[in-house]
Amino acid sequence: MSPFLGGLIITIFGTGLYYGVGTGYATLFFLVFLLLVGMVLFIGKLPGHEGPSFSYKHLFTKERTVSWRLVLWEHALIGLYDAALGTVTGILFYLILKQEVLIGSAQAVGFILSSIGGVASAKLLEKQHRYFWVGSVGLALALWIFASMQNPIGLWIFVVVSGFTGPFLNTWLASVWFHSMDAVRDHWRNKYHLMLERDISLGVCRILSLVFLYVYLAHGDQVILAKQWLFVLPVLPLAIGVLLQKSGDTIRRR
Repeated sequence: MSPFLGGLIITIFGTGLYYGVGTGYATLFFLVFLLLVGMVLFIGKLPGHEGPSFSYKHLFTKERTVSWRLVLWEHALIGLYDAALGTVTGILFYLILKQEVLIGSAQAVGFILSSIGGVASAKLLEKQHRYFWVGSVGLALALWIFASMQNPIGLWIFVVVSGFTGPFLNTWLASVWFHSMDAVRDHWRNKYHLMLERDISLGVCRILSLVFLYVYLAHGDQVILAKQWLFVLPVLPLAIGVLLQKSGDTIRRR
């Protein structure tokens, strides 16, 4: 419910009774700051654990399995669209709904549906891993509909379809990721480089996608270009689905 509460705080403290919408955002950011301070204090009380054995040389000397190389490519494709998608949809949500409380409500509905989809996907994927295609196709369809219908109806279809189907893809992606790490025959303390490789693959592609997006939007009408960009984006969830299919085949052959 935090997106809805955030939008409500911005709306209440950003009315004419106070000092404008900037006050609403400042109030929200200050409350988030307090929550982060509390989290830092809480983390300091967590129990200690055995540390990893890590060397940067592991990135170049350790042999990568076929399944792990697929994991790196899968996360590279995620990085090419998830951060940039959040930027574009956030702007388009504001242009369509025009009120922070409505934007927060839409995001809250999306998170609630993601929770429901997460429970459903966990049960179905346990029986048959090919249910991840529900997420791959669902996300592609949601993006295409939102690109085609730039109005409240298209926006809500995007929220509902992507919110419910997204966990089918993300849950199986995480399962493949951890399964591929477990399949590496080494003590867990010597596997830290795998996590770093995954984060590098994800992070570098996120940076590249945002740089490309900002350069792309700088030449012309930003709103029109953002809509055109959404038409191309559905290819990436489908491509991730193809790689996950290959990952599943690799896991079964083990």
